[in-house]
Amino acid sequence: MFRSSATRGDKVYALKPKPHRFLSFFFAGRKIIITNAFMKKKDKLPPGEKARALKCMQDYEQRLKAGIYYAKDQTADINP
Repeated sequence: MFRSSATRGDKVYALKPKPHRFLSFFFAGRKIIITNAFMKKKDKLPPGEKARALKCMQDYEQRLKAGIYYAKDQTADINP
């Protein structure tokens, strides 16, 4: 059910229940991190969706390395 995305080696995989697509990556400890989801409209993976998945993967790895598991809640800045 998981398939590698178009470019090999980037570690982004797609879960493909029709017509939806869920992009994800595997992480240590047998974790599957789902980065984003979208409705499939064309045969090819939209480049913006893959870029979003790669950015989420990098962000997750940086936060984990820094010891900040969750991103700061941005609504906290709006509603003190």
